[in-house]
Amino acid sequence: VVVGRITYADGGVYNGTLRNGQPNGLGTCTWADGNLYDGEWRNGAMHGFGTFLWAAGQRYDGEWRDGRRAGVGVKVYDDGS
Repeated sequence: VVVGRITYADGGVYNGTLRNGQPNGLGTCTWADGNLYDGEWRNGAMHGFGTFLWAAGQRYDGEWRDGRRAGVGVKVYDDGS
């Protein structure tokens, strides 16, 4: 495991721990569209606990499994609900 940075062809950037050239462990990814995820990764996918912030203002704090929301979490919409 090494700490590093990946810059994707579409302009997205990942900063955090890597294993075999993929996000693995703790890290932050900012996509070109302004969405951001900060949390745990496994084999290049969001996996474990993390926070996803949509550029439009929504937020999800909770569990992820293989890149998808799973388990316990809370989603807050841009209007605060």
